Amino acid sequence: MLSSVSPGASFVIETTFIEQDGTAFITNTPPTYVIRTPDDNLVLTGTPQQDPQVPARWYSTVTIPQNVPIYDQDKKYTLSWFAVNGKNKRTNVEFFNVAPLTDFKFVENDKVVVDGTVIKDKIYLPNHMKPDCIGVNIRQPNGVVLFSGRVNPLPVANYFDRACYSFSVPTSTVGAKYDNNGQPHIIEWQYDINRDTQYEYHFIYIISTKLLIYMNDLRRMIDKARNEDIIPQLQFTDVDLIHCLFKAMERINTSKPIMTNYSLYTLPMALNVLLVKIAGWEALNAQLLAEGVSNFDFSGQSVSLNVDRTAAYEAMLGRLDAQIGDNLEKTKRILTRSANIGVLGLSLGVSNNMVLSGAQQIDQLRQIYNSSGVVMGNSMNYLSS
Repeated sequence: MLSSVSPGASFVIETTFIEQDGTAFITNTPPTYVIRTPDDNLVLTGTPQQDPQVPARWYSTVTIPQNVPIYDQDKKYTLSWFAVNGKNKRTNVEFFNVAPLTDFKFVENDKVVVDGTVIKDKIYLPNHMKPDCIGVNIRQPNGVVLFSGRVNPLPVANYFDRACYSFSVPTSTVGAKYDNNGQPHIIEWQYDINRDTQYEYHFIYIISTKLLIYMNDLRRMIDKARNEDIIPQLQFTDVDLIHCLFKAMERINTSKPIMTNYSLYTLPMALNVLLVKIAGWEALNAQLLAEGVSNFDFSGQSVSLNVDRTAAYEAMLGRLDAQIGDNLEKTKRILTRSANIGVLGLSLGVSNNMVLSGAQQIDQLRQIYNSSGVVMGNSMNYLSS
């Protein structure tokens, strides 16, 4: 997805047209694309090419004219795609900024991809670096290579002093699936310059559609203003949201009265509200530190300017702490008492490669939780209050 381009820059645009069953949307004639200014004036229009390997994908190389007007950051250009098959029509729309070269900001390399869609990634190299060849490996969290491929060593776009190289591949071709524990896959870029191989690593979170719902709930709670800060690092990205959700999941699993092994895909509905609140706490706590580093106070002859949002974050963190409070422990106690839902089946002690018996494991659990103020009964199905 486009983020920001500069006047006169050439870059690749692309989209996919897919039926509800996941197959490619067949068109009578090739689709068209239209780029318009925030004032709805026409900038460019054209016909894209179809990817012979992925029939649902259409792409084109375009150049933004040098004389296009520059708008404020909150006023965006639109890129609209249109595809027709008889009475059936498809329209895809995305938004982007056009900014002067001196104002161009690079987006975060890490990204979120929904399982069953297309993995897209880019690398930016200085213009003076002319790679002989570029390769890409996609690795599982454990390091196993799932996919290897070559990338065209000719840049798809040029930004200021950087050249952009890109590739895309369907997750189904790679065989990459979402990881229950929230570990990201790794995109390993390799490029040779004068026979010297260099590497760059990007992280990609492959998720199911269920996590999109959690992400939407979390963003609505902590980012209602859709903050597009002048400091890009203070904006909440999709990667930030996913990271905080998995950190919240870790906190839920390790909280009293007993360790559990829930994942974001197996979490009981009773814990959904607490998951979002804890993830919100994680996000705002990180934001508080970032705001503390970036706030400033300026005083001139007749002007005073103070930017300090830490008080608002501290107040919200306090409210979330009060809402989470003992509710997490109480909810887990009810769930584990009723049916051992999600109770972690671990061997808590190993000596000389011998796994402890069930009775010994229960004894160790009793010692652990008694020391934490939680009393265990004689059955692992019961936790007394």
